[in-house]
Amino acid sequence: DKMGHGFRLKGLEFLKTLEGCDIKDIEKTEIGLYNRIMETEFSFTIINPGTHEEVKRNIFKRINTGGDPLQPQEIRNALYAGEATKLLKKLAESTCFKKAMGGKVSSLRMEDQEWVLGFLAFLIRPYRNFNRVVSMDDWLSETMIILNSFVDSNNPDYVRMVAEDKISESLVERFSYEELEYRFERAITLQEDLFGKHAFRASYRHRRTPINRRIFETWGVLLSALTDEEYRNLKARRREFMSAYGKLLEGKNFKATLSKHGMEPSAVKKRFNDFSNLLTKYTSNDN
Repeated sequence: DKMGHGFRLKGLEFLKTLEGCDIKDIEKTEIGLYNRIMETEFSFTIINPGTHEEVKRNIFKRINTGGDPLQPQEIRNALYAGEATKLLKKLAESTCFKKAMGGKVSSLRMEDQEWVLGFLAFLIRPYRNFNRVVSMDDWLSETMIILNSFVDSNNPDYVRMVAEDKISESLVERFSYEELEYRFERAITLQEDLFGKHAFRASYRHRRTPINRRIFETWGVLLSALTDEEYRNLKARRREFMSAYGKLLEGKNFKATLSKHGMEPSAVKKRFNDFSNLLTKYTSNDN
């Protein structure tokens, strides 16, 4: 501040006796700690404007050697702070998402926000464009940049990546944040309504399997795009649909799309194509 006192400490996890103190208070009451603070050297890594996104993330990973290494979503949260990070936090903390996940997806290392981001990534970008050239880290990081551009079309990261042909504007479906929130909530409620206790899981009867991120993303994107009429048609034929869905889940070729290799481009495309074809069969008025 103007008096040179700096900010007052608040929300301390340790050294709670210093709660509410500023630097002048510490100088008067904790001279040893004050000297340690004043003698501490800070080291900075300057990332110049125009630095490639992959290089930025690499730098974060390399210098992040103290304590527990940052998880990918924590790095994205730091690099692309803005409206996108606020949106992810809001959706991850929403009542419908927390209730749906039942405490199975942790918020500690932003795992919950990465689940939300995965859904949004395939919602606003055609899954057919996820290929071997694009890593999952790139796909999600680029989505953060795109989300920021929905609010600010002149976002420098977005403008640069479009100029570098890293992002094609014609392949991005643009939404307002209100529309994204609506689609996210609809993705959850329709899965719960259609699949019941097996929602978000790779199971359809008897024993429930654990919640599955790929199921959550894929069904969420596809179901949330249905019109009310299409969904009514689907519900009217739910018994037939679930029988066909069960056979699909049991197929060896399909199970691989939900495994640790589930983000291989071929697995992504098969999963979306198979689910989409199933929906088309049971939502059309012609059937």
